Amino acid sequence: MLQITKVEWMGDRCDASLQEKHLISALRNNVELEIQKIMLTRRPPELYCDELQYFGEVLCEKGDVLLYPTKKTIDEAQEIFRGLVRAIAVLAFVKSGVEVFGYRYEAAIDGRSKT
Repeated sequence: MLQITKVEWMGDRCDASLQEKHLISALRNNVELEIQKIMLTRRPPELYCDELQYFGEVLCEKGDVLLYPTKKTIDEAQEIFRGLVRAIAVLAFVKSGVEVFGYRYEAAIDGRSKT
């Protein structure tokens, strides 16, 4: 049985620019879909640890590309965006979920307690 993902607005915590607000909105929609994809695969979230570690390094090095894409970097920005969506979705399965940009995401597979 799949448990419904909890997505809850935690309130404005920062004065975000218009670009950041668009990014946050796009993330919210895509993270919910990615959580559903992970739930359907029934793959334990613990198996994504290496992927998350690698993506953390990518985000640290190239986070500006995501916030300020140019015509030259748009493909790279899209790849980073997909990685961020995936990372947030996987972290939603951690005990008590994850809060990102004012939204809290929580999920569980098959009624198992969150790890």
